[in-house]
Amino acid sequence: LHALTKADAKKILDHVVLVEALSDCIVPQYPPFSPVIFREAYGELWIENGASHKALATLPHTTTTSHLDAYREQKLFGLNGFQVSAAIIGDAMNVYTIDVALRHPHLVKFFTRMHRDRALVMAKLVPHFSEKEHAAYLTKVTTRLENVHFTDTIDRLLLNLTEKLNAKERLVRVALAMPGSIYISSIIALGIAYLRRTNRQYAQQSFVRVLDTIVRLPATPEAKELRRILIAEGDEMKRTSALQFIQRIASHSWKVAYRK
Repeated sequence: LHALTKADAKKILDHVVLVEALSDCIVPQYPPFSPVIFREAYGELWIENGASHKALATLPHTTTTSHLDAYREQKLFGLNGFQVSAAIIGDAMNVYTIDVALRHPHLVKFFTRMHRDRALVMAKLVPHFSEKEHAAYLTKVTTRLENVHFTDTIDRLLLNLTEKLNAKERLVRVALAMPGSIYISSIIALGIAYLRRTNRQYAQQSFVRVLDTIVRLPATPEAKELRRILIAEGDEMKRTSALQFIQRIASHSWKVAYRK
């Protein structure tokens, strides 16, 4: 625009609208920087309300809203957080794609209970939506990720896991907001174990911080077992130990202490 005359620049700007928007569509690019890009059939677009945006609201699967940040946070905790959670468990199962992990018969209970806890804490972190609305979103996310015709790889989702386990990010924020959930905290623990096994440069202080969160869990047999595995096995935590632990949790009908 700087190369145009003021008159020509005005003509262009009269037909250009800059909007604050959020898309909810999985578009994995793997290997990184690959020219081949796939996208899932599902797709939603949210646009911040504005008088000049009315025409955009007529686009398919598009919604205008005054609460764009709420949708962004819901997606972060619900879709992005769950993708990484499923990938961490998928690594423990030594499978290649997360749809295989999600459909594993021994883990259905685990994911169901993790969703229950996640919906509860998401209602606390993103109060614009009710617990019921968050639960419905998580159910939709699960259906999308179970799609065998559009798979996402464990390796891709575990890229930059150090950043994804940041205290302000999708996994740890949820765990800190609900330390009573063995299902949520165990995902963090297994993610830390994965990093310690694959990335020797991973900061010890990050491990200690998350372990401290797990220590705050109620004194249940599952929580004690989680702490024992992390402390005893440390860097050498085996996939078999991780999977057996997840299956053990899933076999218990354990209520979250947070629900008072």
